[in-house]
Amino acid sequence: MTIGPIPVHCISQEYWYISRVRCECGGKLDTRLQFVTVGTPAVDVIDTSCQRCGKELRFEFDIGRFYPGDLTMDTKMVRLLERIDEERLADKLRELWSQAGTPPMDRVVAYIRGLSEEHDAFALEYLQACIAHFAKESAQRSSATGTIE
Repeated sequence: MTIGPIPVHCISQEYWYISRVRCECGGKLDTRLQFVTVGTPAVDVIDTSCQRCGKELRFEFDIGRFYPGDLTMDTKMVRLLERIDEERLADKLRELWSQAGTPPMDRVVAYIRGLSEEHDAFALEYLQACIAHFAKESAQRSSATGTIE
């Protein structure tokens, strides 16, 4: 059975998703094979099997948001320039330059706001799980060392 393609923002989001899925029998899944198919969009394929019953599941993740493919830098620049006219490119460069002085937390909040505006609940749920994980780690380190991090 194949599930996907599921749009993701990074590879760790793929593994986070798979860790939440259980086989029909309730068993956890083990990763067996991973490969990328380059196309539109680029797809990361992960084959898994159930630890309990052995059933195989294939997950396909749309990695077009972050996967560079096998493009050379020149090819990437040509593609970028084909899509962006000079005025839009100048606007984008001004935006990037203005962000250079933006505090990191403001960039994080702006990124999260953008995901919300795109209605990307899957990415927001993944970020929420990451924050909970790191908050728990930080609290454990703080209680072990008696300091606040």
